[in-house]
Amino acid sequence: MAHAAQALRENPELAIFLTLALGFFIGRVRIGNSSLGNVVGTLLAGVVIGQLDIRVAPLVKTVFFDLFLFATGYKVGPQFFRGLKKHALSQVSLTVVLCVTSLLATVVAAKLLGYDVGTAAGLLAGAFTESTVIGTADLSEAGPTPARGR
Repeated sequence: MAHAAQALRENPELAIFLTLALGFFIGRVRIGNSSLGNVVGTLLAGVVIGQLDIRVAPLVKTVFFDLFLFATGYKVGPQFFRGLKKHALSQVSLTVVLCVTSLLATVVAAKLLGYDVGTAAGLLAGAFTESTVIGTADLSEAGPTPARGR
């Protein structure tokens, strides 16, 4: 096992193709009436092979992550738009109500509790269970934070 891991570390392109091969194999395994699919299987194989501390160029990581997103969207996208045809108005209305309510509740709670911008963004991220909200918080104009005592 150590020799195989070392060979993959020395030739990261082999690790990529091994990940793809294992991913397709995992994706085809049937559990009951369903299977994970090639995309999820490859993602799981990548997580496992990634534990071997193999260094892959950042550009390669970005390209393969983009391919993963494309494959997922390519598979799920048509189902999403078919679903919108049937119940689009109610789904969009529910989404708008949820977003506005969560944002207003976060703003009110942050004002009442005296939260700084970062803590308020964390509260919103927790409410939405989305880490991308953290990236949208502009901390450059937030000034000193009470927690750091500046």
